[in-house]
Amino acid sequence: MNSLISFFTPLLIIIITLSCATYARNIVWHDDITLWKDVVKKTPNNSRAHLELGNAYGRQEMIDEAIEEFKSAIRLKPFHAWAYNNLGIAYAKKGMLDEALSAFLKSVTLQSAAHAETYLNIGVIYFKKGMIHEAIKYFKISISLDEYSATAHNNLAVAYKSIGWNERAEEHFSIAHQLDPDKY
Repeated sequence: MNSLISFFTPLLIIIITLSCATYARNIVWHDDITLWKDVVKKTPNNSRAHLELGNAYGRQEMIDEAIEEFKSAIRLKPFHAWAYNNLGIAYAKKGMLDEALSAFLKSVTLQSAAHAETYLNIGVIYFKKGMIHEAIKYFKISISLDEYSATAHNNLAVAYKSIGWNERAEEHFSIAHQLDPDKY
């Protein structure tokens, strides 16, 4: 009996210890925000951690917090193209179109490979600012980088339609619908 107790006691201690550790980690992994806040707390000079925390805030529509995290990511890594892109998205959500455009344009200059999404974002901002021909230019660049982007084709169609180029608009509405019939 004594040998049985001496055998199970260390095992029981290990199980209790690991259970407590698992419980503590589950609190951190509760959601994206708590996870990335923990990472930022432990590695405050990690640009990616700030970027991901900003993304988590953005998904929860906590835009001011997202902006601060994207700025922190940029401060730590000034050539972080995706941090600028995501900062632009956050600014756009707040209606800060000039700041959004500036961030997107900075992102484009920093990217070693062009990203269709950033050009699409620039086009959206120009469209919102009423600069339709500039918007068209950037939607076309986005499509040249990702011809399968239904959103880019749809946005180009909307821009064409807004200036009366209905035939071109219908062509791109049709492509958008073919690429994503559930959405367009």
